[in-house]
Amino acid sequence: MYRLLLKPIKLSIGPTLPKGSIICVDAHHIHGDPKLWDKPNEYNGMRFLELRKQLGNESRYQFASLGSDSPGWGDGSMACPGRFFANSTIKIALAYLLLNYDIKFREGEGKPSKVSLPNGSQAPDLKARFLFRSRER
Repeated sequence: MYRLLLKPIKLSIGPTLPKGSIICVDAHHIHGDPKLWDKPNEYNGMRFLELRKQLGNESRYQFASLGSDSPGWGDGSMACPGRFFANSTIKIALAYLLLNYDIKFREGEGKPSKVSLPNGSQAPDLKARFLFRSRER
């Protein structure tokens, strides 16, 4: 969620940002904020499932959810209209891979490093390589 300012803008908290400034949402600090998340820097594959089990959260914390704690899809009228399609497509592709292939790292290689982005978030290493072997049926 990057934006290039086409004209100067004065922020409500005081400073004026000049034309040509690039602004973005700091997703890294939102996802790593201990005020929003319990132990945000520790991996917990069940984090959002556990949150959905709490009364009143049954429909929250989904992959395609919107909100100030989930900046990935935008928000309000500017939210990505294709997020539900993306959600379904990713699930179908992942299920197909898990059912039909054995996947492992190449010999001597382990977990790929992450690439830091300008807004503080991270992306996977696009040069990482894995071995896929088709399962016989």
